[in-house]
Amino acid sequence: MNPQSPPASGPRSFSLRAIWLLVAGLTLGVLALSVFRPQLTEFIELKLVDLKFLYRGAVPAGRQLAIVAIDDDSLKSLGRWPWSREVFSRLMQRVKEAQPRVIGLDIIFAEKSDSAVAAAVDRIRQKLAQRGLGSQEVQHLLREEQQAADLDLRLAEQIREGCPTILGFYFKKVGSTVLSSEPPQDLEPTVIQVSTYNLVRRLGQKAKNLPIIGATGVEVNLPVIATAAAGGGYFNMIPDPDGTVRWYPLAVAYGPFVFAPMSLVTLQHFLDNKPLGIAVSRLGVKEVRLGRDTIPVDRYGRFLINYLGPPGSFPTYSAKAVVDGKIPAEALRDKIVLIGATAVGVYDMRVTPFSGVFPGIEIQATVIDNILRQNFLRLPPYHPLPEFLLIIFLGISLGLILPRVSAIWVFSIGLILLASYAAINYALFRCLGINLGLFYPMLEIALVTAGINLQSFLAEEKARASLKKAFQSYVAPSVVEEIIKHPERLRLGGERRELTIFFCDIRGFTTVSESLNPEELALVLQNFLNPMSKIVVKHGGTIDKFMGDAIMALYGVPLHFADHALRACQTAMDMVETLKVLNHKWAGQGRPTLKIGIGINTGWRPWATWDPTPSLITPPSATTSIWRPGSKG
Repeated sequence: MNPQSPPASGPRSFSLRAIWLLVAGLTLGVLALSVFRPQLTEFIELKLVDLKFLYRGAVPAGRQLAIVAIDDDSLKSLGRWPWSREVFSRLMQRVKEAQPRVIGLDIIFAEKSDSAVAAAVDRIRQKLAQRGLGSQEVQHLLREEQQAADLDLRLAEQIREGCPTILGFYFKKVGSTVLSSEPPQDLEPTVIQVSTYNLVRRLGQKAKNLPIIGATGVEVNLPVIATAAAGGGYFNMIPDPDGTVRWYPLAVAYGPFVFAPMSLVTLQHFLDNKPLGIAVSRLGVKEVRLGRDTIPVDRYGRFLINYLGPPGSFPTYSAKAVVDGKIPAEALRDKIVLIGATAVGVYDMRVTPFSGVFPGIEIQATVIDNILRQNFLRLPPYHPLPEFLLIIFLGISLGLILPRVSAIWVFSIGLILLASYAAINYALFRCLGINLGLFYPMLEIALVTAGINLQSFLAEEKARASLKKAFQSYVAPSVVEEIIKHPERLRLGGERRELTIFFCDIRGFTTVSESLNPEELALVLQNFLNPMSKIVVKHGGTIDKFMGDAIMALYGVPLHFADHALRACQTAMDMVETLKVLNHKWAGQGRPTLKIGIGINTGWRPWATWDPTPSLITPPSATTSIWRPGSKG
């Protein structure tokens, strides 16, 4: 027997080179997904962000905001939507009587009101003028009555009086664009005055062509109403591909101008008109500032909304109750008051992490509250570089650690890492307001762990098959199964071990061989060696080699069992009985009968592990392998 090492069959004995190639491939694949963000994986990432919100739960809102809601009760009481200017004038009057600091209107007045009285007075005035009737005094009185009956003008007066009012408008076809040099023809000068950033800094010569959220059209308020307001801003929201609003655009380019949203302009007036500034570079929006405070945004100028909870997170009062004077003035005094629709029929409902039916006016309130209280959700500095580095670090670390441990530890370490990273990620989200990517690093952990375990499994299966092939012809099936189950018992290196050596050969084989031709001799050996080798295997012996007509076997190796000597003796007795049966059969066929000699020796001897690639051959072919023409055995 050749005392060489057995085939690699331990749980971590597979090729480290193959492991590193696997880890490198998986890591590069995850990095590619993280860079290109295909729709499926990005959908999962976004839903995990929603899950963090839901797990965190609702948090209290600030006390500086209140919402006057155009709800279902208000529509039933004050008329169907859209309301007349007269209703809005009454509502504005009631709200301003409470003396809020600033009012934000999440409503657009883009069309002239249908005032029948004002139109009738105007027709009378024109007819009198055409017929030369009526003095200048009469014309003046009629003009005053016409203006008094003009509901748009009356609403404008309500907007102008008292605390500052911020109007909303919306852009059409919002998407990626670049700043142009010419103002659009449909852009009202009044909108430019009240809606653009006070300061736009372009960092570099190419900044004017930056990729920024932009629009191709705009729907604005009537000039008579827009000029009465203290300011204005767009109320566009851009949902993610799954329809959920998670980001809020703080800058939209239209023509050569960069516009601010209604929420930010409203907050600006609440903070005594702190200047609004935005810095842009060729890579996109670098920062948005309100006074000295920096608002975190991504390169597109989007703000990650830190939702406070489900609908109803802010104090909300029905417009009907306000018009009826049932809301105490203290509820609105010195606050930011936002007026907008919450009735489902008005169709200003959005999907958010907390609800599939979330009023748009509450999103505006959430943005204001986030900025006012500096309650931000931030991306990590230099995003997305930290996520890329984390994925690479996880790949290298797992590639170093996992191949050195057993399969159960690979699985356990993978689960521990997944749970730990999820917990750390959530802690950063909840405590520090950092929204670090969750899906792609967890995907890296899962894929590398599963990949190494699969590689381990395939390598072990290959090793088991190799062991089985090497031993199944020479040892008992139970021993083969034991070797496969516990390959570590095939110790590397040499040792002294107590074992039993078994030897059996045919007595007078030379005489027998001389009386037979080669074909008959081969048949005799085959008929003898086949059943005798099976007896060895049956009793747990290991066939070491065939030497002509002899069999050499070992008991107690490669796996040790205490009764190895007894098994060798049982083998000898079984061979003797089997030979009697064979001789009786051969005698009846006219063939020569055989006698055998058996030697058994038990003792200590040096032992090295089984060589799995021996020069042994199976018993049926042994005779043809060792017999050559002219051989005398």
